[in-house]
Amino acid sequence: MFIQKCIICQKDSLSPDGKWNDWPLFKCNSCGVNYLDRKSPSKISKVFKMFSLYKNWHTALLDRLNLLSPQPLVYKLKSGYFFLVYAGTHDVQVINEIWIDEIYNPWKEGIQRNWLVVDFGGHRGIFAIYAGRFA
Repeated sequence: MFIQKCIICQKDSLSPDGKWNDWPLFKCNSCGVNYLDRKSPSKISKVFKMFSLYKNWHTALLDRLNLLSPQPLVYKLKSGYFFLVYAGTHDVQVINEIWIDEIYNPWKEGIQRNWLVVDFGGHRGIFAIYAGRFA
């Protein structure tokens, strides 16, 4: 397991809690937070996923390699979404964590169609766009 302690309560009280898409899930026995134990995809597989995710994949790749000067960029996803972000920041990492690493997928089933999802501290609203697809 990649997580040794709960990031919320800092206690070492994680126990197995089923599976999601064949990846083990763990739950903190102290505060109830759920974790997905998934090994990060290789860098090569992430590059290929970037090609399939972005219309302007070349911009995302150059930004990821820190080869662009600080400037506003528009990331265009092939699904039709687009985000105004800034080169040289971690903005592209947030998009990649959500759409390539799929870090929120285990919890999307809990979002119901009639819900209003509020993303406090929403950075640039990238997660809010993701959650809006399900609510």
